[in-house]
Amino acid sequence: MSEYRQQFLFVFLLITLSATFLRSEHEVTESDRFVVWNIGQGQWTTLITRNYCDHFDMGGEYNISRKILGLCGHRQHRLHLSHWDWDHMGLLQNFRRRNIPICLWNYPLGPASERKLALLAGIPKCETTEPPFQSIFAGDSSVHATSNDTSQVVQTHKILIPGDSTNKEERTWSLKTELAQSRGLILGHHGSRSSTSELLLEHLPKLKWAVATARKHRYGHPHAEVVARLRAHRIPLIKTEDWGNLMFEIE
Repeated sequence: MSEYRQQFLFVFLLITLSATFLRSEHEVTESDRFVVWNIGQGQWTTLITRNYCDHFDMGGEYNISRKILGLCGHRQHRLHLSHWDWDHMGLLQNFRRRNIPICLWNYPLGPASERKLALLAGIPKCETTEPPFQSIFAGDSSVHATSNDTSQVVQTHKILIPGDSTNKEERTWSLKTELAQSRGLILGHHGSRSSTSELLLEHLPKLKWAVATARKHRYGHPHAEVVARLRAHRIPLIKTEDWGNLMFEIE
């Protein structure tokens, strides 16, 4: 059996044992967990610790608020938004309708529609000075930047979350030394060919898995070129479209 097949088999067994249909907070032990939600095309991931549920984006096609509330229980909700795209923030409106207390780490960069601004209106800024993530790239704030270019890139518990950051921006932040410790990757732009460049993968020597939060049959993500690059680097690819919600124990 080839080394790549052995590695893929290991991840297959890992996900089989740990990817769970999440129903209640009692399914979370005292260990910290990182959850990649199956929300169709979009992105919503959650870091669950003893007192907090830290959400990295809140977008997608499927309303999973009830499931998340059951899992998070009494924990305080804190939100980090990578950028202004609806598929990264649109499901926040379900939280607002339920009057669920939540605070915001920081606003996305660049201009936004009145509707998007209204969605964030009234959400207080998180008071704590120690965010649960390390900032890798603050996003391109130039006047010619696209919404994807403004994506803020973060790393938490050795998991890299680049939002929709593009290949152009990857040329800047992929050189950061902190990336060398990354063990997991949420594919940029859901696996679009405009992200997850060869340059980036070359700077992730310890990467053990990558996740695509997309719908291949409708949107074509992850792109075949991205899949091929991951295969060439022997990095197993896991898709929420196939596996559903994914839960990882974290260091």
